[in-house]
Amino acid sequence: MQSDPRTQLALDAVAEPRARFRTAVESARDQMRAYIASHRADSDERATNSNRELGAFASGRIDTNRFATLFSNSGSVSYEAITRIERFIAGLDEVLAKSDGFFAIEVPRGGNPATAAADAFGNAGCAFGAVLAFQAAKTGSYRYEQHERRLESFPFNRWNRGERLMAPPLVMEVDGEDFSGDQLAGFIDGNVRIIVVIRGVSSPAPLARLVTPGVLVIQSTTAESLAKLAGYEGPAVAALVPDGAAIFTHDPRGGPALRDRLGIDYLPDPPLRSVGSRSVWQQREELAHLKMLAKLAAEESAQVDTLAGWLLQAGGFAQSDGAQR
Repeated sequence: MQSDPRTQLALDAVAEPRARFRTAVESARDQMRAYIASHRADSDERATNSNRELGAFASGRIDTNRFATLFSNSGSVSYEAITRIERFIAGLDEVLAKSDGFFAIEVPRGGNPATAAADAFGNAGCAFGAVLAFQAAKTGSYRYEQHERRLESFPFNRWNRGERLMAPPLVMEVDGEDFSGDQLAGFIDGNVRIIVVIRGVSSPAPLARLVTPGVLVIQSTTAESLAKLAGYEGPAVAALVPDGAAIFTHDPRGGPALRDRLGIDYLPDPPLRSVGSRSVWQQREELAHLKMLAKLAAEESAQVDTLAGWLLQAGGFAQSDGAQR
């Protein structure tokens, strides 16, 4: 049970990617079930024929299912393969049963957010591992030592592009004293959604260093700002911070220029004391980085205004007192 009421608001903000992940897992499970259903009859029929042909000799001595596969045609599916795929289905059922635990986690005080995120993604990745194992089982390339461990944990750093695009969203409750944005940098890819609900005090701009051209970054004191996550395609990181922290949004949908992507609503004064392991200097550097981005955005705007003014004058449309003549 999550302790912070903002967590449910954050979960509501990522309802669509949560549903998308669940639908993908359910679809994979249904495909496996259909595959089993279409091949089990053939397997059972071969076993019945073998039992009839072997007669009493087979009773209690021979596994007729396995015996039948020895003499089946090359296109058939073995009894062992069917049993193995049933285990993959059970693994997907377990992922679905635990999915709420993948979507929302509570990092204990003093815990490492990066480790908690890695564990959550690794557990959710078992669904991808089951799909890979299923494909290998169908083609006869299944290797126990290679595929089996993916059914227990499949870490994010092993996911391919398609899997990262299908990544489940993650909402984390974290003490501000334990959090810095760079802890999440390794997970920013594909369509990953991470929302950090910060408890207590925090550094003023923990997400500032995550601002890059293709990443949606939201740092706010209110959950309403999370509405910007809707419809966005690409990686996104958001933090619900305490009052007094910086408030800003970097939205790649704004355009190629930084001035169009970055909006800063509030910049606090430089901090005077450390927060957890974040020293005063580290916090001030994060804030300075955000201020530098704001300055660059303002300079871009000034350059555009200067160019626009020059073009107006060159075209004989000089402006006076802010009015076009």
